[in-house]
Amino acid sequence: TMDGTPPMGGGGGWFTYVRIPCDESLDVEELTAVALGYAGDALPNLVATRFASSTASSVPSSSESVSTTSHTDLVLAAAAEGRAETFALVHPSSANGNRGVYIYADEVGRLRNKPKNLRAAALAKLCGAALAGDFHGDVFVGAVVVSPTTTNVSFGLGQLDPGARWLKEAPGENAAYARAMRDFRTAVDAKQKNMSDAARFAIASDWQNGRLDVEKLSGNDVPSTTDTAMTCTDGLDTYFQSLADNKPVFVKKFENDPTRGNGLCLSRGVTKGETLWAEAPLVSAQTFENAKVTMACAWCHRSVGTIDAGLDLASGRVGSVFEAATQSMRQTDGVASGDGPNNAEDNLKKENETTVSTLPGFEVCSEIPAITPCRHRVSRGCATLYCGDECLVQHARKGHDVACCGSGGTAFGAEPSTSTSTENQPAERLAVAAAAAFRRDCGHHDNLVLVTEIVGHIADRLVCGDDWLDATKQFRGLVGGPWWEVSGEQNHEMQKKLRSVAARSAALLRASSVAACSAADAEIFYHGRDGSNADAGIRGRDDDDDVIGDTPAAAAARASYATTKEIPAVLDKLGLPGFAHLLGICDLNQWSLRVDGPMRNVTRALLRLDENEGPDATRQTLDVLLPIALEAQIKRDEEDEVAGKPRWGGEDDEDENSRDDDDETQIRVDSTSDAEDLYDTGRRLFPMFTGSGLFSLVCLTNHSCVPNAVTRYSSWRGRTMVRIEALRDLLEGEELLVSYVDEAETLSERTKALQSYGFVCQCAMCEKERSEGMGSSLTEEVD
Repeated sequence: TMDGTPPMGGGGGWFTYVRIPCDESLDVEELTAVALGYAGDALPNLVATRFASSTASSVPSSSESVSTTSHTDLVLAAAAEGRAETFALVHPSSANGNRGVYIYADEVGRLRNKPKNLRAAALAKLCGAALAGDFHGDVFVGAVVVSPTTTNVSFGLGQLDPGARWLKEAPGENAAYARAMRDFRTAVDAKQKNMSDAARFAIASDWQNGRLDVEKLSGNDVPSTTDTAMTCTDGLDTYFQSLADNKPVFVKKFENDPTRGNGLCLSRGVTKGETLWAEAPLVSAQTFENAKVTMACAWCHRSVGTIDAGLDLASGRVGSVFEAATQSMRQTDGVASGDGPNNAEDNLKKENETTVSTLPGFEVCSEIPAITPCRHRVSRGCATLYCGDECLVQHARKGHDVACCGSGGTAFGAEPSTSTSTENQPAERLAVAAAAAFRRDCGHHDNLVLVTEIVGHIADRLVCGDDWLDATKQFRGLVGGPWWEVSGEQNHEMQKKLRSVAARSAALLRASSVAACSAADAEIFYHGRDGSNADAGIRGRDDDDDVIGDTPAAAAARASYATTKEIPAVLDKLGLPGFAHLLGICDLNQWSLRVDGPMRNVTRALLRLDENEGPDATRQTLDVLLPIALEAQIKRDEEDEVAGKPRWGGEDDEDENSRDDDDETQIRVDSTSDAEDLYDTGRRLFPMFTGSGLFSLVCLTNHSCVPNAVTRYSSWRGRTMVRIEALRDLLEGEELLVSYVDEAETLSERTKALQSYGFVCQCAMCEKERSEGMGSSLTEEVD
């Protein structure tokens, strides 16, 4: 509310805050936002996106050393997505109604060469705040109350008036706060000085034994129960039997070898090269980084969009997947859904352009499906893409809306789309804020992304009528354990941190699911209101489609409502132990997904054309494609530099004869490159789809550094599938073994890579190398 009182319900209400530009010619601006749907301050994440949009200036070139400049570059690169630093102008206390006022500044504003913000410094001085240094760049000022719960409250332009009550009282409150802190430090020092060795040992033991209440420290509202929601084995024998139906394998329990758990053995003999089975993932997700450079369906992972837009994205000619998708939809339909019509100038320019898809070698690209955008592309700026309506609805059924917001966990647009009902806007804004908080905290970690998919999957199965055992059997059948115990981390503090991360992730998932459910309900109500159904918003997945229409967006809204409504109940049933067990399942079982995109087929087609008809047959295509490839090479080099990786291919003048086997594939392109060079470098220049997933059967196979089977992935043309292929003739009863690591690495490297799985490999090759004390690379090539 505008008077600074907390929003009703302890969060989720509107509040105002102000921006003080560093440019004194600009007026101070009052802004509006939505508080979090749970305890916390929404502004640090919210304003961080403003700082992310600021471009970094060149590094000062005074007397700084090269090492200092290099360190500055690294700091700027680390803060590229924006980071806000918080400074208290007034600390909350009983004297001010538990209301604090804070400045939110760019953490690296000075390193970005932003000007000093003199108005912000004057405000801090007026408050009597003890702040070291200056503010650089724009700053934001907002207010937070911490009782009865922590949440944002309104802070408007009028409260910057020198006569404002809080501003007059601020110097006295800050002086009292400083005295209280000095007294507190004095008391702590005295207590530590007089503390007995026994008392110190007791405190240390509490930390050692993990008796601190991590759930309370992390703000977790998911009950930390001790039930066995994910460790129950009821029904698994029947489930394992069903998995093996029509496949040449059966599930075997290695009860005398706990390091192996379950495994797969052959029910008949097979021959070398035979495909034993193929399966789609139970759950899967594109990696956070890959989603920035590759356009793929979020549900089936099939490549989508025009090849022209895909190449512009790979080469950096467009800055984001969102922009590339807009371009692709305009190329396909003439108008990007919800993005407005093209003008005559755009249409004329398009008519005069030659698209690469019409060139020799690109024929296969006609099979790439057009983009179906997320139904919230306009209203929330969600960059999620699909290959069709079916995948859009399926993804909604698995809980997509809990992370449905702008790329990187931000609200893309400040205002909802005009196509959204005015009555729906508050629910929509709250859903975006909750999804953004969830994405920013959890979206960068593969395990946290996958566990969200699992929870959505379980919720969907419960909505469809399964009981708990049936809804969870596919995951209970996989080896797991508490995340902090199976992660391979031996450090107690790191284990405690993982426990805290899990608790916070569950809390944010709950908050986002509640907000998403409310928004989906409002969406259904808005689309379904025809004058005869006043309660159209309260409905499940089985309601009459005629009520809200038969559009895919309406079906997705219904599916999302049903799943997100069930997610809090799933989290309650799991508790923190069950949620952590799911994270452990992800840690121990996830498989990397790597699927070549359409450019692999294009470069292969050009290579064959060159070999069969000569270089002239590919010249027209190379004249267009090589400049794009060179730009893509520069972009990949920049990405490698930020990641701290060595330059691809080494130095330009490197003696090719001195390169080892790994460097032979690190070829660089230049203006004279041919079709073979493009084929050899294509996987780097035009990134393939990468992600992670869990599979019903593949995840049951055990490891060996001398595998007798290998996993291969399907092409980009359809649903991502994995198939298992025999590497040699195998007999009935033999255990099927795959390699979890690169078996061509040294013994020490393989052992280190397997530590995260919690076992030491005892295969014949490892045992032989241990007995011989081998530590160098294998001398024999392993296929």
